[in-house]
Amino acid sequence: MPPLRIGIIGAGQIANLHVEAYKKLTTAKIYAVCDAREDIAIAKALEWSAERVYTDYEELLADPNVDAVEILTPHHLHDRIAVAAALAGKHIHLAKPIAISLRGARNVVEAVEQAGVVLQISEPGLFYPPLVEAGAFLDAGEIGTPISIRMKATIGSPEGGWAVKPESWLWRLDPGRMGGGPLLFDMGYHKLAAALFLMGPVERVGCWTSRTEIHPGYFLDAPTLLTWKHFGPNQFGSLELVYAPQLYVRSDTYPHIEFIEVTGSRGIIWVNRGAAGVLDAAPLQMLRDGRMFSFNEIEDDWKAAFRNSINHFIRCIKGEAKPRLSGQEATQALRFTLAAREAARHGGAVAVGEGD
Repeated sequence: MPPLRIGIIGAGQIANLHVEAYKKLTTAKIYAVCDAREDIAIAKALEWSAERVYTDYEELLADPNVDAVEILTPHHLHDRIAVAAALAGKHIHLAKPIAISLRGARNVVEAVEQAGVVLQISEPGLFYPPLVEAGAFLDAGEIGTPISIRMKATIGSPEGGWAVKPESWLWRLDPGRMGGGPLLFDMGYHKLAAALFLMGPVERVGCWTSRTEIHPGYFLDAPTLLTWKHFGPNQFGSLELVYAPQLYVRSDTYPHIEFIEVTGSRGIIWVNRGAAGVLDAAPLQMLRDGRMFSFNEIEDDWKAAFRNSINHFIRCIKGEAKPRLSGQEATQALRFTLAAREAARHGGAVAVGEGD
C-alpha cells in the first residue's frame, strides 16, 4: 500500500509537532500545505517537502491526491472545515475541540457518519505514555475503586519554551473564535478530556475564574478552579489552572508544569509529567497497599503523544483500530467544557450538557 498523502490545513506552531511525527512514518507523507498566509504556506511546504501549496482549504480538499487532512486552525473553523473534508471524502485528524458549539459538533459527527470517513480528534494527552499506563492501571483495578481525580496545570513564562505569537493571541483572546476563555478552552479542555478518559462521564461541574492582564486591555482567564462530580457514586474531581508569568519552565515545547493524581479505595496514582518534565519524581508513580512504585523507564517525551496519536490515526484509516477520541467522545468533552464556561458565568454548579 503506498503512503497515505496528508494535507496540512493550518501551518501554525503546533503543526510542527504533527509533521515531525509524520516524518517518522513510512505509511504516510506530507503532500500538501494550506495556510491563509501564502508566505507561511510556501515556507512550510519547502521545509516539510510538500508537493502542493494552497491558501484556500476548499482547493486542498478538492485535490484528488489528498487522502487525509490534519485540521490545525483556530477553533471556530474546526467544524466548518471538518464538514467540508468529510463531504470531500477525506479522513480527518482534527485538533481539539471538535467545535465551539454543540450544534457544530453534531454537524461534524453527522457529516463523518454519512461520508464513511475516519474522524479522530487530536487529543495528545490520551496518547501520552504515562497517562495511558495510568488508565490501564485504573482499568485493571490496581488502586481499587477510583474516588477522586485532582489535576493542576501551571503555565510559566514563555522564555522557557514556545512563545505564542502575537497574531495567535488575537484569536485566542476572542471568545467568538476561541469558544471561551483561552485557558479553559485550551489547557482546560485537554485536562477535562483526560478526566473523562480516566474516570468516565461527569454529571455536574462548578467553575470559578479570575482575570490576569497579560497586555494592556488583554486578559487571561487565570487563575481558574473547576470542581465536578462524576456519575459514579462518590466520585469527584478538580482542576486548577494557573498562569505564573515570572516562572521559568524549561521545555522543548510549551512551558507548562502539569500533574494528575487519582485516588482510589486501595491506592493513589500520580502522573508527574506533561509538556515539561521539571519534576524529579518518576513520570508515573503508584502507591498501593503501603508500597510506592515508581515507573522511571516509561517514555515521558511529550512529543511521543503526537507520534502515538498520528500512528493510531493511520491505523484507523487502514482498519486496524478505532479512534481513541471519536466524534461522539469529543462532543462529551465539549459538553464538559461548555458547562464549565456556564458555571463560571453564573457562579455555581451546572449540569453537564446545559451549555451550548
